[in-house]
Amino acid sequence: MAQYNVEFHRKKREMQKVKNIIKKSVIFGMLLSVIVLGCAQKETPEQKAENLSSWKVRMNRLSSTLADLMPMVVDAEKFNNPRNHARIKNDLLEFTKLSHDISMNKKPEADPSLDFVSRKFSTDMKDAYAQFEQGNASYARYMVQNTTNYCISCHTRTNEGRTNL
Repeated sequence: MAQYNVEFHRKKREMQKVKNIIKKSVIFGMLLSVIVLGCAQKETPEQKAENLSSWKVRMNRLSSTLADLMPMVVDAEKFNNPRNHARIKNDLLEFTKLSHDISMNKKPEADPSLDFVSRKFSTDMKDAYAQFEQGNASYARYMVQNTTNYCISCHTRTNEGRTNL
């Protein structure tokens, strides 16, 4: 019995040592994480202004492309007229590129919905362009008609509307 007690206490001390090592490892890992995150490069006010400026430029280009495209989109006859196909194709390509740029670049706010909405917008515009290229103009037209939903979902998040984006 005495030997059992000695063995029990020896194993208990070993387990305590292992627990202490684990605690120290966890604490060290947490401290290292804090240090790494604390040293991460912060965005300077100049960088933030530049990002916001490029965001606004992209938004303005999207707006002007949509303004050029939408009169043809709302009129099926104009959209399906072969004389307009080159212009529609160019606008769709520009729209697709801009939507991709917006989805890949830094957003002006930390709102996670911006990332989700911009990625979905980009995917839909790629699909619309691909469908137009494959001759499925009616589906492409439908996709473009629904793009304003993305505009609304972002620009109605606050009471500032267009001014904050």
